Amino acid sequence: MKLGFILKTTNSGDGEAFSINKEESWAKYATEVRSYIKELHNFDGTSKTVILVRFHGSDGYMISIIKARPDGSGRENDNTAAWIHFPAKIKISAKEVCSIIQLVVEELSARKSINRLRLEEAFNKQYDSKNTLFTAVEFITSNKDGNIGYRYFGERCDYQLYEYLGDSIGQIGYKGYKGIFFIDHSSGITIDKQEIRTPIKKICALNIPNVNNGFKVYIGNKPFSSPIEIPEDAKVSVVLKKNGYADIKKEISVSNPNISIEPKEYRRCIQKAWFHAYDSENKESLTSKISIKVDGQYFNDGVLYVAEKLDNHHNVEIQCNGYEPYKANIEINDNIPAIALNAKEYEETFILPKQDGNGLDANATIIIKTKKNFQSMPLKGYTVEGDKFLCYNNNIVLKIKWFFIGFISLFVIGALYQGYVAIDEFFDNHEFQLGLPFIVEKHIKTTTDDVIITDKAEAEQPEATNLDDKAIEYLNKQEAWIKDSLENYKITQGLFDAMNAFELESLTSEKYSMLMQSERFSRIFYAAQECLEQNIDVKKGTSKGHYNNKSTDNKITVDDYIQWLQNAPHEIKTEKNPTKTPQKSQKIDQSIKSSQGSASTETAPTKKTRGGL
Repeated sequence: MKLGFILKTTNSGDGEAFSINKEESWAKYATEVRSYIKELHNFDGTSKTVILVRFHGSDGYMISIIKARPDGSGRENDNTAAWIHFPAKIKISAKEVCSIIQLVVEELSARKSINRLRLEEAFNKQYDSKNTLFTAVEFITSNKDGNIGYRYFGERCDYQLYEYLGDSIGQIGYKGYKGIFFIDHSSGITIDKQEIRTPIKKICALNIPNVNNGFKVYIGNKPFSSPIEIPEDAKVSVVLKKNGYADIKKEISVSNPNISIEPKEYRRCIQKAWFHAYDSENKESLTSKISIKVDGQYFNDGVLYVAEKLDNHHNVEIQCNGYEPYKANIEINDNIPAIALNAKEYEETFILPKQDGNGLDANATIIIKTKKNFQSMPLKGYTVEGDKFLCYNNNIVLKIKWFFIGFISLFVIGALYQGYVAIDEFFDNHEFQLGLPFIVEKHIKTTTDDVIITDKAEAEQPEATNLDDKAIEYLNKQEAWIKDSLENYKITQGLFDAMNAFELESLTSEKYSMLMQSERFSRIFYAAQECLEQNIDVKKGTSKGHYNNKSTDNKITVDDYIQWLQNAPHEIKTEKNPTKTPQKSQKIDQSIKSSQGSASTETAPTKKTRGGL
């Protein structure tokens, strides 16, 4: 590889005199230097030279030898700047760099014109490339918003110019500066900036670190496949990667190149797609409806990282609306057997009074179990009075009522039909006309030809736009739900107010059954359902019984809301009527069709008789 050279003059404008080995990838960094040299004192109009260095990461670095205008010529801060490009991986010694700089200084100071052939001969020399993944200068990019730094060299200084150059140019501390001036102390040039006095660090090679258990070391997005250059006390951030595991971040240095991984740092990647569930009775797939926790953590975007265990066994909890929770410690891999879920069994206890029973010495307890939640009395012909006492309802009055309604309805329908036939026959022989009389008898004409007119019309029905899927997508993607956004969808209208006011019965009602397709809402549902079943007062500690303290706060963060429900104080709310057993909260999509006929739900006065069993 070769060095690059661009000679630029600033005299009533910025212009390029000539170049050697110019490439656009680095030539764009050879800019005018007025903004730099105006910071220097005792430089403009002196014909003196200074050295400016700027770093450009993987594009290498640029050294500019800047010669001030002679006294009395040109405008203020006019100059001649010779830019030298050093590729990032060029293998060049400090003394070779000094020789190149000295050659350029001599040509800029020549009384006659610049000897272009001499420069071309020097800059066409081939240099070897360093066999490293990264060199020290590749970690440095000058900060365009930083200050200008400077170092003195020569008499009464700690370092000579060559000690700043070569491999030593890659000092990590330089990346905080806009540019670095190297100034000969004997030149009398000064600058109103803080001098860089930090010691020059030796640049060392950091070899490929060893790591066990199948992990590979990366620097950025590149595998650590060959040595890198860093200052002897610098630290480098690396990432350990392994398929099926979370990335592990580490720092290494020349003095401590070894990498050790603690057992707690091994975190397996578990995918939600590995889990499948089905109904234990009808074998219906329930995979899309389940909510899964592994070691107490929910999945995030279908992926979960958990601490690795030797036997790969983890605690798994699966919940599905209408089914018993599944809890087990199972081996987790990409071939987990499908899990059978049992439908939840609901139980209700009723009392048959002893006086209404057959040979009873005490009240009889009747327990009804079903896999569907109770919406009404499941025993046909019975109602409940008082504290779960059964009462038989014969509904004789109601049956008579519906009999008469049906009979009268048939009579009315028959009369209407006869009227329709009479009117139709009348207008078959009569017609309307303008003038009196308005209705006259038709003159019927007969023809021998029968004409059949067929009219075919197909109306295109506009395809209905279904916004429900968009609503579910919103619930799944957004960590915080905004009231105005929820009101845009029919199935989420009122949801924000119900959550804010802790209307748990509404949240677990059939009104929001469609929302169970959302994993986030299903977590709210189960948390609210648990609060209802345990009769927990979730409003305790709130402002006026609302989750948001301010009425103008129209946003609820879902995870915080669920955390509130789960951490609500376990204090039982006092019942106003202790003689009544609290009803269980309504479960979405678990209502059953009542086996009572429509007559059994009528509220008209009826004759009731105890003990009809």
